[in-house]
This record gives sequence, structure tokens and C-alpha cells, in this order.
Amino acid sequence: MAPEQIMGHPTAQTDIYAMGVIADEMVTGRTPFQSSSTAQLYSLQADGIKLKPKDIRRDLPHAADEIILKALSFNAEERYARADTFATDLADALELEQVSLRSDSGNQTSPETGHVIAIEVIGYRSMPMDQQLRQHRIDQAVTRYFTDTSSSKAKRFHPNVE
Repeated sequence: MAPEQIMGHPTAQTDIYAMGVIADEMVTGRTPFQSSSTAQLYSLQADGIKLKPKDIRRDLPHAADEIILKALSFNAEERYARADTFATDLADALELEQVSLRSDSGNQTSPETGHVIAIEVIGYRSMPMDQQLRQHRIDQAVTRYFTDTSSSKAKRFHPNVE
């Protein structure tokens, strides 16, 4: 839950914050804040992120770390203005062929889950055709990456593959 949502004043950037939480969880296997109450959550958010995604995933590109942290900014004005810009920047930074969605702790997240969530927020149907085609190419790269069980990258994601 975004800080402004806790305070009862959600904005368009509230969705950006939610996407940042999802992105953080996809690359680290955990949520950015663990709390037992909304008051504690708000306090943790105000103090800022102590354990950055890159601290947990050393192979995470610096740019991806910065993009996720921007989406998780306490101040809504400091976040991305548009969900499609956030999603595009993050996809570009992750270089989908090089970074798996598996944390060092062994937790894994389906890449399709993240895509479905991003597309629902971005509004795939309202995208211009060139953006739809770009998204389709990203989907294909993700699918190839995670279904090619002969590659060493896929073996990291599919540990039971010999």
C-alpha cells in the first residue's frame, strides 16, 4: 500500500508504487517492507528502503535498481508519472535475456505474472500498434528464456533440469 493511500489520498502514482512493490518482489523474492500494521508500514516507508533490490540480487543491473527505487519513492511526485514509462524503462534495464526472476533464496516468480500485472495497469488494448509489437517481442524473449531448458540460464530458473 502506497504512503498516500494509507493516508487516504490515493493518486495516479499509487499504481506506480504498487508496480514498484511487484517489481521488487519479482527480482528479490520478498516485499520491500515487512510490517504487522499500516502504521508500522507508513513509518517504514517514511524511513526509506534500507535493503535495496541490488543488495539482495547482486546481478541486478544498477539501472533496474534505481528504476524500482524511483517507483517506491515515499513522495508520489518523485515517482514515474506514467506506468508505461516505468514498465518500458524497467524492461530495458533488465535486459530480459540476462536477468532471471529468481532470487538468491531460491524463490521464483513466473514472468507471465509480472507481465499480466503490468499490462493490466498499462492498458495493452489502448497502446498504439508499435508499442503492442514491442511488448509482444518482450513477451517472446521472456517465453524463450524461461522455456529453453537447455540453456544454463534456464537451468538456474528450472533447478530440476539436468
